[in-house]
Amino acid sequence: MHTEFFRYCVIGAATTLLDLSVYFILVELLHDDPNISNVLSISISILFAYVANKLFVFRTHCGSFGTLLLEIAKFWSSRIGTMLLEIGGVFVLTMLGWDGFASKLATQIVIFVANYLLSKFFAFRGKE
Repeated sequence: MHTEFFRYCVIGAATTLLDLSVYFILVELLHDDPNISNVLSISISILFAYVANKLFVFRTHCGSFGTLLLEIAKFWSSRIGTMLLEIGGVFVLTMLGWDGFASKLATQIVIFVANYLLSKFFAFRGKE
């Protein structure tokens, strides 16, 4: 259990770093819209997170293609939910005058915890 959470923290940190790096490049270097950049950076990090969490954190093995599809659907649906929460958080904070990057960073703690709980108890729950 503790090693699983440690692995999640390592993969979660890598996912967050990827998310923030893509966001920084898009907004700060390429001067793209913060909200569009946020959606893109989250989407890229979700792809990375699924593979990394499946292989290294929860170490699930799907006995059938249907089981794999169900696992992917559960993971993506939970991440889309937290993505909407993050997008809303960044939107509200930027509307309140916060810097886009500071807004993005501030939402990460809530998203990190929510993603772990949803992955552990929903998406990767049905280990075979």
